[in-house]
Amino acid sequence: ALASIQLGRVDEARAHAAAAVEVATTDGDRALTTVVTAPVAAAAGRPDDVGDIGEDDPGLITMQNRFAIAIASAFAALQRGHHDDAITSIETAQAIVDASENVLEREVVRLARGWLLTALEHPDAGDVLAQARTRLAGFGTNATGWERVFRLSAGLGADEAATAPADAL
Repeated sequence: ALASIQLGRVDEARAHAAAAVEVATTDGDRALTTVVTAPVAAAAGRPDDVGDIGEDDPGLITMQNRFAIAIASAFAALQRGHHDDAITSIETAQAIVDASENVLEREVVRLARGWLLTALEHPDAGDVLAQARTRLAGFGTNATGWERVFRLSAGLGADEAATAPADAL
């Protein structure tokens, strides 16, 4: 499902995510599906499907699940027009990964923040995207798939050239 959504194949990703949920038989398995279902629902423009995915049992939720939920919640809030909630959720995601040892995930969240700010036409959007991309390049990745997921989640489509702030390209 994540590979499909990163390729922009929304319907295919939704089908794979639904299949993952269907085969999850334990609470732990269901918690793990959050990493798939939350970003797919956000990228598909289905904010009501993001909801509180996986928050039923915080003991089963990993750091990765928590920041995936927070990012998806940020984009769901954006899709609903709740801009302050969107900013709060993306800041929550950033705080979660900043407290971890995973520096790559920190930059992926910053990338998400950049696309959220782009959708909000925030003046810092281009700088945030450029900084995240520079840091990701330092890790040997360009995170193209995540860029596509975040653009879709922000309602900006899959074509970066049509949506990126000029100072981010």
